[in-house]
Amino acid sequence: MQHLTIDTFRKGDLKSTLINSLKELIIKKDLKGRRLSLYHSPDSMKGWEFYQVVKEVYGAKAVYLFKMINGIEFEVRRLDLQESSKFIGADNTDPQYLIKTPANTFYNLNRKNIFTLPNAELFDDLNEMISHQNCSSVTKEEIKSTLNDLSKSYPKYSAKYQSLISIINKRELNSFSINDLKDEFDFMKKNKILSPIAINLLLDELYEQYGLVLKVKPKTKAHVQKYLSGLTDINYFFDKDDQDVIYYNVGTISKNMNMSIAKASHIWQLQPNTKLNERGFATIETENILKFLQMMRVNFVRFHQLTVIPFPFKYLREFIQLEEKKRLIKKDVTDLLK
Repeated sequence: MQHLTIDTFRKGDLKSTLINSLKELIIKKDLKGRRLSLYHSPDSMKGWEFYQVVKEVYGAKAVYLFKMINGIEFEVRRLDLQESSKFIGADNTDPQYLIKTPANTFYNLNRKNIFTLPNAELFDDLNEMISHQNCSSVTKEEIKSTLNDLSKSYPKYSAKYQSLISIINKRELNSFSINDLKDEFDFMKKNKILSPIAINLLLDELYEQYGLVLKVKPKTKAHVQKYLSGLTDINYFFDKDDQDVIYYNVGTISKNMNMSIAKASHIWQLQPNTKLNERGFATIETENILKFLQMMRVNFVRFHQLTVIPFPFKYLREFIQLEEKKRLIKKDVTDLLK
């Protein structure tokens, strides 16, 4: 929870700090009464259960549960040793986040070390969307052809474009990926080979001729919808080799985007837990996935942003912190009585 200080007033962050502080207090009140105050679609959570495996002091592990009892009331607690034994294995690969669907299927929720790209929508395959290495490329001859076309269309930049052809000819690469081209544009800017206008014309032409997106105007609504879909809102994808594995990412809901790496979002994976599921476990249907994704569409966890994981895990984290504080207080009292 944020703390109010004099600096808060000076920096002009009072509104967001007050709102966040109020939401934190409401969540703590909810935990005390075991009733939701801020979520308006509790029926969509019927049958879902959320587990978090945590490592405690001295390396011991514990499992915590959040689940709805009815439309408003919920249960949150630490599982006893017998209940938690099936979630904790000896191989030290326990999932941090675990979800049980209304069909009684257990899924591990894992964050992948891969990000979305601004031009994600242009790629058909998930692997292409999440990997710079698999992005489209253009050949040396295609770049030179584009530069020659621009020289004819824009005579005042002809000499500069021809100079760039000479530079490209010296490169050992026969094919240029997006990252290779980025390096070239950085070189051009640093050495003032092309003006910003001439570079933008080249970027536009590479897109028109080869579908290569190297420039996006984030304040243009059409560009946000066409090129930045992988960075906005909530997106999900089924694994092409295993329809029971789902990937999703949660982007920004801002329309005017800052195209920095900070705005890229992690891909998360929802994968069946083979240890906990029965042999004939139910596959997760699109309807259930949509209900799962709705649990990130809340406005009381992150200020003006969607949540990255289902909001019940926020309640679990708060509950775990409160439980740890209680144990520390109890330990201090016990130590004093010794």
